[in-house]
Amino acid sequence: FFCRAVIEAASRIGFIPDVIHCNDWQTGLIPILLRTQYGHWDIGNAKTIFTIHNMMYQGEFGFDQFEHWLGIDPKYDTPEFMHNYECASFMKAALVFADRLSTVSPTYAQEIRDPAFAYRQEGILNARAGDTWGILNGMNQEEFNPETDPLIPYHFNKDDLSGKKKDKIELIKNLGLSITPGVPIIGMVTRLTEQKGLDLVKYMLDEIMCTENVAFVILGTGDYEYEEFFRYMENKYKGRVCSYIAYDNAIAHQIYAASDLFLMPSKFEPCGISQMIALRYGTLPIVRETGGLRDTVQSYNEYEDTGNGFSFANYNAHEMLGAIRYALQTLQSPKRKHGLITRAMESDNSFAKSAKIYLDMYKSVL
Repeated sequence: FFCRAVIEAASRIGFIPDVIHCNDWQTGLIPILLRTQYGHWDIGNAKTIFTIHNMMYQGEFGFDQFEHWLGIDPKYDTPEFMHNYECASFMKAALVFADRLSTVSPTYAQEIRDPAFAYRQEGILNARAGDTWGILNGMNQEEFNPETDPLIPYHFNKDDLSGKKKDKIELIKNLGLSITPGVPIIGMVTRLTEQKGLDLVKYMLDEIMCTENVAFVILGTGDYEYEEFFRYMENKYKGRVCSYIAYDNAIAHQIYAASDLFLMPSKFEPCGISQMIALRYGTLPIVRETGGLRDTVQSYNEYEDTGNGFSFANYNAHEMLGAIRYALQTLQSPKRKHGLITRAMESDNSFAKSAKIYLDMYKSVL
């Protein structure tokens, strides 16, 4: 209903777009409907762009439902069009019929051509590689601004970090941690799902807490397995681990602002927004080199004094631990720490750059 309504409502109110930009599987039927059923309408010449936000979610249903609901010809229930291993897929239809495809980061545009990331769609994604644009998402620079954010107690900028230090003291107090302000805090704000690399955290958190002088704070909800694990770890390391199993926007902002390091060891990450927010607040990300994490976080190079965070390449718990230990070691040098924070806060992840590339893509399809 939604996909058909987009097309018919636009035509009925007299708004005939040059381009219809579809996002994710919920809009995936628009390109096929437009090309197969609306060619004689005034909107029939509109071009379509389909943005893939996450290949894991493809909108798969029985084809008989499609046929009944939308009157789609049975000839499209084939591997060339909509058919996807015993199912019909909203996303597959868009991958075939949209005039252009895009992803939310340049690296993800390359990764989804690999079977490990394509979720059985590598054939069509490789065939359409020339039509696929990788455009990095941006973030809301006004909502996440350490100089004006109403959800953090103290404001700061890259030239005056005294407010960040005060925010850390407030976070320690508010979350009931029993550490001194000099102890590094590793923060996470995330959905508690396998995609986010939490298996690596589960495997290594005991060792981190036993061998390093750190505190660990996580906020989020999700799979029961992970929720229970982090509750257990908070009880085991009372005063050094805080598991905030809920979603609280104010606390999330405070974790971004007050933490020293921000951990994102994702198994895959089409773009990711949390690492961008962390950079904005001078909280140094530790990320796995995948998708948008690879495109936004440049790993620290101590010899050239470059980079705005830390990274590791393989989905491996010990490799993640090595990156964490290297980050903690680097923080012990005030000069290196200050340089990293400055470069992190100078990172430009606004939509201004992305908007120009989107405009080029719209022009290309016309």
